[in-house]
Amino acid sequence: MKKFRFLQLALVLLASVSMTTSVVSASASFPKKGTLGNAGKASIPRKFQGVWYGKYGKIVLNKSIYQSFPYNKKSKPETSFLLKMKKLPSDFHNPSKKHLKLARNWIRSYYDSQLNAVNFLGWYQISGFGETYYYRTVTIKKRKLHVLLETPGGDPYAKVYYNVYFRTPGDAKKYQNISVKGMQRP
Repeated sequence: MKKFRFLQLALVLLASVSMTTSVVSASASFPKKGTLGNAGKASIPRKFQGVWYGKYGKIVLNKSIYQSFPYNKKSKPETSFLLKMKKLPSDFHNPSKKHLKLARNWIRSYYDSQLNAVNFLGWYQISGFGETYYYRTVTIKKRKLHVLLETPGGDPYAKVYYNVYFRTPGDAKKYQNISVKGMQRP
């Protein structure tokens, strides 16, 4: 029985890695460093990387790429580049249409080690806090699970989250509406 379960997990992991690789390789190339204040690729910690499943869709986080795949068939998957911003673009408060189009899939990415969270902001985003994902290890029915808590963009210190992402689609479906100790935000 243990051997069978191990084989199942190995197949799920292999499928996740191959799906992630094929989607990422199909994406456009990274933006040129130095353009519009781009200081190069941002890097998120390894524990955040991989495929995560939630109530409304799945996300794929690689070292410097963020992808979202909504379960709603009318919505299209999106790929964005995680970048560091060296300085604000000169037209930050009044960007040209050309620059908005160029940076439409660029994300400013920050990692906060104290909160164990990554924050994503649109390149030209002026207000709000973007999306923040908190990494947590929780125990549900005697199982230790790693989860990402996605918080509302308006206030990263609100004590709520609006989506929980799990490592497997089965866990996402089974535990999506459960609230346990450890899922609380700081």
